[in-house]
Order: sequence, then structure tokens, then C-alpha cells
Amino acid sequence: MRYAIEAGGLVKRFGDAVALDGVDLRVTAGQVTAVLGPAGAGKTTLLAVLAASVRPDAGWTKTATPVLLLDEPAADPAADPADDPADDPARAGTVLFTTRDPAQAERCADRIVVLDRGRVLAEGRPGELRRRVGGQILHVHPSVPADTDAITRILTELTGAVPARDAGGLLTVPATDPMLLSALVRRLDAAGVTADELGLRRPTLDEVLAALTGSPE
Repeated sequence: MRYAIEAGGLVKRFGDAVALDGVDLRVTAGQVTAVLGPAGAGKTTLLAVLAASVRPDAGWTKTATPVLLLDEPAADPAADPADDPADDPARAGTVLFTTRDPAQAERCADRIVVLDRGRVLAEGRPGELRRRVGGQILHVHPSVPADTDAITRILTELTGAVPARDAGGLLTVPATDPMLLSALVRRLDAAGVTADELGLRRPTLDEVLAALTGSPE
């Protein structure tokens, strides 16, 4: 396998702040790769080191040509070609871009590297990252908003985690036990509580990022 970008043991400090803390990275030639992470993860510093505009305190890099490095592009790196070659990864060859948006990473990248606090936490295709986090997401939408607190208590008792609630009233909680759904149905029935929506699904990339970094972003 031919790599267009390689880096090993990258460390970069700015005073007492550690921007990169032993980053290893390999990007296959011709591949579009997203470095995904919250603000302050070290994404911009990583690109600056790869572009040789910032010198690392430790580690090494090797970058071939042509390689396109994009720091949180406003337009999708995989968008239709325009006047700027940066809008067309096929013309640019290998693309590495940073983003805080899981949807952009999933939409545009062949491979995703999750970076936080200067460290690579995980990498792979979106489906691989979902499997790495493991489990599924149990989602429940109460038929009656007044039952939300009761359902929240039941979910917390069954899973040991307090469920998240979105603006529409949908409750979600990680589920690692495949029998959890049937147990929940029994508990809701016993409590006389109904739900308009109830099921299990794979986690979204947003939820994967939150699980890996502990950040809601």
C-alpha cells in the first residue's frame, strides 16, 4: 500500500499547552481523509505540521505530492468541481481535511481519523467507527409528554445511564444488551406508559464522536 502522508510520534507544545501528543498518521494515496474532532483537538496544528509551516517538537512527517490539505473547509471537499482545484479531490489527488462536523466527514471522506486533545482516538470508515464504539442506541418517544420523567427513570434503571432528550422529546440511551428492548416493553406496560416510537438503531457518527471524546460537539 502506498501512502501519500505519513507521520509518527508527532508532539507539539505551545507553552504549557500540548497541541499534539504522539500522533501517528497514514493516509493512502488518492484517498480523501477527514480529521474529525471538537474545537481544540489539535486539528489545525496537525495540518500546519504536515504542511511544514509549524515545526514539531518531536516526531517526523513525510508528505508526497500532490496532496491537498484543507483546514475546516466551508465547502465540502467532495463538492462538484469549480474554478478552484481544491473543490475537486479527484484533480487534487490525496486530500486531508479537518472538520468538527461528523456529517461532513461521513459525506466526503473515505476514511475518518478522530482526534481529541492532541491524540488519535480512533480511525476507519464510518461503519467501522460505529462498530468500534459498539452497541446500539435505544430510542423512545413518549405518547404523552407528561410520561417523559417516568420513561426516563425506567431507562436509567435498565441501562445505568441517564438518557439524552432532544427538542422533540425523543429519549435516547446507549444499549449494549440485545434483550433491553423487550425488558423496556415489559416495564412500560407494567407502568401503563405508552410510546409512539420505540426501537434500536446503530449510533450516528455524531454519537460516536461524543462517545469517544466526551464532547457534545
